[in-house]
Amino acid sequence: MKYNMESQHMDWENKFDETILDRGYDYFQRGLVSNIKKSGNIIKADVSGSSIYRVSMKIKDGQPISASCDCPYASGNRLCKHMAAVYFAVNDEKVATESESDNQNVENIVEEVSDKDIREFVIETLKLDSTLFNLFKIRYSKMSKDEFASLKSNINNIFNAYKDRYGYIDYYNAGGFENDLEIFINETVQSLVDSGQLEIAYKLINYIAVKISKLNIDDSDGEIIELMECCDDIWTQIISLTADMKLKRKMFKWFQTKIDKLEPFDDTIDNILFSEFNEQEFLEKKLTWTKQRFVELKDNHDSYTDEYRAKSMALHYVDMLKKLNYPTDMIRDFLFENSDDWDIRRSYVTYCIEHEDYSEAIRSLIEGKRLFSDLSGIVNQFSIQLKDLYKKIGYDEDYRNELWELLTKTSSPDIKLYRELKSVFTDKKWPSVREKLLADMPKGSDLQEIYLEDKLLDKLLESVLSERGLYGVQRYGSTLRPLYSAKLLQKYVQVASDMATDSGTRQHYRKIVKVLKEMLNYPGGNAAAEKLIEKWREEYKMRPAMMDELNKF
Repeated sequence: MKYNMESQHMDWENKFDETILDRGYDYFQRGLVSNIKKSGNIIKADVSGSSIYRVSMKIKDGQPISASCDCPYASGNRLCKHMAAVYFAVNDEKVATESESDNQNVENIVEEVSDKDIREFVIETLKLDSTLFNLFKIRYSKMSKDEFASLKSNINNIFNAYKDRYGYIDYYNAGGFENDLEIFINETVQSLVDSGQLEIAYKLINYIAVKISKLNIDDSDGEIIELMECCDDIWTQIISLTADMKLKRKMFKWFQTKIDKLEPFDDTIDNILFSEFNEQEFLEKKLTWTKQRFVELKDNHDSYTDEYRAKSMALHYVDMLKKLNYPTDMIRDFLFENSDDWDIRRSYVTYCIEHEDYSEAIRSLIEGKRLFSDLSGIVNQFSIQLKDLYKKIGYDEDYRNELWELLTKTSSPDIKLYRELKSVFTDKKWPSVREKLLADMPKGSDLQEIYLEDKLLDKLLESVLSERGLYGVQRYGSTLRPLYSAKLLQKYVQVASDMATDSGTRQHYRKIVKVLKEMLNYPGGNAAAEKLIEKWREEYKMRPAMMDELNKF
């Protein structure tokens, strides 16, 4: 999702929620930003979180004016921690200089103070600040059972503080709840991780995750997604830091038992189980377990979710076979035997192509198109894979035929596929091929992009004028205006007149005025708009809201 910042005249940091900004800085400091690439005023980078997220940022005068990220949180048109992390990273030199200067000042001052004075200062400070004292105690002392129980009580208090009497956290309280719980995770649980108390941190984050899974909340702004990422971050750190195989086995077993029982963490736990725990003993356990789970779910599934999980386990099983270097024939046979699932069939085709068994790959794709003929999206994917395979092995006629089918089996042809087919023919031959292609396309197909691509402006004009509204006119107006301004203006007049026949809210009348303003971009547009307004003042004088909006024009 792309977020535009250009209209907000303030320092970029102020555009971020404070917690999001802090987490972005934490990600930057931990070195989770990679593959930074600059091209002009565009910066692109990867940020490691629960997955690898791609961030793109446009910079002007040293400040970001727009940013996008493919993480779930940013999909709600929000600035995310990954965007913040990238900005900190690209300004690393400045940030590093300031940070080093601050650190040097701290070190110089502390160096001049005696151990006794430092100890007295720490004692007095911790007496005055209970939060700081708790963090100090977590980092530097062994936690007792009572203290652990107290932390669980603090977690419960955060949940209870935002629930209503029915146990529900509404939209207006969700943000505060997420902020408080995230602070607890980032400060308290993270301090346990940093001080090496990994098992206690693990128990606490599990406790939080279980409570989140049972929570009834309106998280319209993505609060649960943010908290899931926090949990995932802590889990991943613990797994990577621990050398205690007993703890690791305990974690592995817990994730196994919770994978289908801890919504909304299913995908997060799946990702942890199969991206972490790569020691031999865990790979062997995962091999046995995934095969068993696949058989159970395939034989007894009673919902789409079970079917999806069965497919997921099958693909994980294949991955384990590869990691454990099992015979390739065993992998092939398993994929083939279960290719009644379209996703597994795609993996089977990929396997065949990798092992240069092209005839079997072609056979499986053609069969897949027939078996899944009622699923147009799946057929389209198989057809694209088949088209690319034909091209790879030099089956030119089959390649062209598959491209032709891809373009003529849909009412919204892909312009990239159109260009691909066009590239196969000479400029001289293409017009006759194109004529036949367009004739083969379904009636009512959207061909406007094709008309624009080949400069068939008369056909493009005919298409946009035949539409009910102004979408095509607005989209292609800059291209068509130099040649057909009078006809386009007449279309505006027609649409505005049709809109005016309906009475409506003030918002409806504002839309009419917006159409009138767009008419000003055309020769004679001002006169045409004034003529309409003069007519409406007489016909619709009993609509005060409409008259008021027209006066603003």
